[in-house]
Amino acid sequence: MELMHAEFDIKPDLVLKVLSLEETELIRQQWIDTFCKNRKGISIKNYKWHIFSTEAYPSVSGSSAEEVYLSQQAPEFIVLSEHHESAIITSELPIECSSSDYYVFPKNLAWTMASTHENGWLGPYFAEHAQYEKLNKINLAGIAKAKAIAEAKSKGWC
Repeated sequence: MELMHAEFDIKPDLVLKVLSLEETELIRQQWIDTFCKNRKGISIKNYKWHIFSTEAYPSVSGSSAEEVYLSQQAPEFIVLSEHHESAIITSELPIECSSSDYYVFPKNLAWTMASTHENGWLGPYFAEHAQYEKLNKINLAGIAKAKAIAEAKSKGWC
């Protein structure tokens, strides 16, 4: 499947950066290296989320996935479309995306949400990194640090 060059939209629309082709490919490969290690016989060429639909990587699906996803926090989130060459970084957890197949995850890949064009039948899927607890603590510490910096700036300390 050929990738499209056009950007895609998310909601809330708080895009911090549109990644270059090179940055997107690096992120895409990191995602594959993290979540697709055990893909023997599973094709991820067209849809990387097949790693979850075939149960080769543990995940929760459907409304359970959405519930867990909406509780996630991180300083920033990456949105990687299956069919676009660019990924985006946002400061808010996306709740909508114009791409039909996409992945949301924090920079450290502590977890991922895979939204599919088959949502409701196959997907969405939520999966945790093997070191989720450790990585999620780092994300929460990053949020606390950002809040402390914002508070200091509001008081004129920085």
